[in-house]
Amino acid sequence: MISLVKDILNPINWFKLISEPGKIKIVFDRLFYYPGLNFHKIKPKIFQIFFKKYIISMLNRLAIKNKKLKYFFFTDEIKTEVENIKNTLNFDLRDLVDTNRQYKIFSCLSHNGVAIINNAISNEENEKIKIIFDNIKNKNKIFDEKEIVKLNSHQKSEDVRVLVLNSSLKSLRELRSLSDLISKNVLGKKIDAKAHFMIHQSIKIPEKILNGDNNFHVDRYLPNLKLIYFPYDVDIQSAPFSYSLGSHKINKKYLDFFINNNNNIFDETNSEAKKFLSKKTKIIVKANSLVLALTNGFHGRVPFEKTNDRSALFLTYPDFNLFSLFTYWHINSQNK
Repeated sequence: MISLVKDILNPINWFKLISEPGKIKIVFDRLFYYPGLNFHKIKPKIFQIFFKKYIISMLNRLAIKNKKLKYFFFTDEIKTEVENIKNTLNFDLRDLVDTNRQYKIFSCLSHNGVAIINNAISNEENEKIKIIFDNIKNKNKIFDEKEIVKLNSHQKSEDVRVLVLNSSLKSLRELRSLSDLISKNVLGKKIDAKAHFMIHQSIKIPEKILNGDNNFHVDRYLPNLKLIYFPYDVDIQSAPFSYSLGSHKINKKYLDFFINNNNNIFDETNSEAKKFLSKKTKIIVKANSLVLALTNGFHGRVPFEKTNDRSALFLTYPDFNLFSLFTYWHINSQNK
């Protein structure tokens, strides 16, 4: 935030904008960036305290005005006719694409914070995704060397190797269609997803824990959606995704966890996190499964229990930003 203000006040940057108007998009993205958890970077300490005490609450008061966000992140009620749905996490594609059955999967997602769609896409598109992962793993020259990123020891456990290809869903029509449908229903408007093809390769067992990777943690203090597509089976020993059911609901207890968090520890190593971790669940999936997760709730990758690798395609929605929160009235008008 401070660096952004400095850049805006720097006259040199204004000359750059005049000469290169295309960079206005960069300024917009920085200005309305959906905030994360880097409170420790806010200096001096008094600004950090102010931000936590007032800005977190203010932004969530904006978020609740979005009717879709209110249902998924702020409302605890579940209708009587779908009471039995809250106890299952597994659904099939028809439950998502059939408008008469969508209430099942979205009721589950609202109540639990996570849901699974089995047999999500066709075998043909599944094979396309497998080929991309094979090319990443085998370092085929189809990709520029700069396109494939290796995460460093500050981003993942030192006992795994992680390769990441940041891309789009341009060539994956079916998955893009599902992403559009889900983002429209959860966030209130269709948001183009960013695609992150990630391969986790186990190096050493047992695996050391890195907070924010292979333990329970939250991504943000605001409503947040992430989809994870698994082209292969992921069993209990192969680092499955895990989620603490219901931990995504934004209420006083949830907000106090962030506001009163003096050490800025937002994972299970904080003793205050225990109150959100009573329903920890390992998400074991079959090949061709799509996991819907509200990742402002507590989640994480389970450590590998055997030497193996795990391929997962993560879909994120950074274009749902602060501007989206401020324009809740327009989003609501599109969902009448």
